[in-house]
Amino acid sequence: MSLTVTRILREIKDQDYRGGRTLLAKYVRALRADLALEPRKKVTRRFETPPSREMQIDWSPYRILVGGALITVHVLGVLLAYSRKLFLGFYRDERQHTLLEGLACAFEYFDGCAFRLVLDNMSTAVLGRIGPDRKPLWHPRFTEFCRHYGCHPFACAVRHPDRKGKKEKSFRLVYDDYLKGSEYDRWDDVSVRGKIWLDGTPEVGNLRIHGTTRQVPNDAYLAERDLLIRLPSERFPVYEDAVRIVDQDSTISVAGTRYTVPATLACRTVSLRLYAHHFEVVDHFGRIAFSR
Repeated sequence: MSLTVTRILREIKDQDYRGGRTLLAKYVRALRADLALEPRKKVTRRFETPPSREMQIDWSPYRILVGGALITVHVLGVLLAYSRKLFLGFYRDERQHTLLEGLACAFEYFDGCAFRLVLDNMSTAVLGRIGPDRKPLWHPRFTEFCRHYGCHPFACAVRHPDRKGKKEKSFRLVYDDYLKGSEYDRWDDVSVRGKIWLDGTPEVGNLRIHGTTRQVPNDAYLAERDLLIRLPSERFPVYEDAVRIVDQDSTISVAGTRYTVPATLACRTVSLRLYAHHFEVVDHFGRIAFSR
């Protein structure tokens, strides 16, 4: 019963429901109250930021059914704090190269990035805190990434999720209105259907009227887009470097699976570039010899 009213309405319309959203919402509220499902209200201080000033980012893992098996999907959410326009990335892990690739994709989706990048103390970005004022010690590669795009990282105080509360609320919407109770035939379907939910379904995701701003995020974004920091001509190298030995059968092991590569690489040591969704084998000339 924690599904959103919008999603319930979307699904029961296919079962010949003829009523409206207001009537359904009234019924759902009463049912949740009877079942004690209404969450306690927590008082927090609301604040707004000007256009292009801030992006909020975070990870959230969920267990979903893909191909009949229960697996974990790691959802990266990147939210423009002013317009509330949201980017979603669906990944198999939260490693640093996955985070950087997801952020690079988000910047390209927004056609720019905000001045400040707000995140929690994820170890792929923050190594720890130092000094009496507990300043964050940033991971050098993450610092290099932010410098490349011209944005400034900002780490929330420990155990202070309300600082990026706009992002936390959007995760609840993603789960209740998209992921919860859904099944997928293949891994790729999670992202494909997620993009449709986010930007291709009326009154949902970036096309809904936001409860706080009372604006449609995609419409509000139009006033923010031109103020974002312009992207550099080249993407930051977001892959992780690795080394593999090709056996005499011309195969290598990546993430527990063996792949056949060109025979000219047999019995050689090769470099790998590991991305979030694929990898590349680089020969000793620096050329891409294989990609999967």
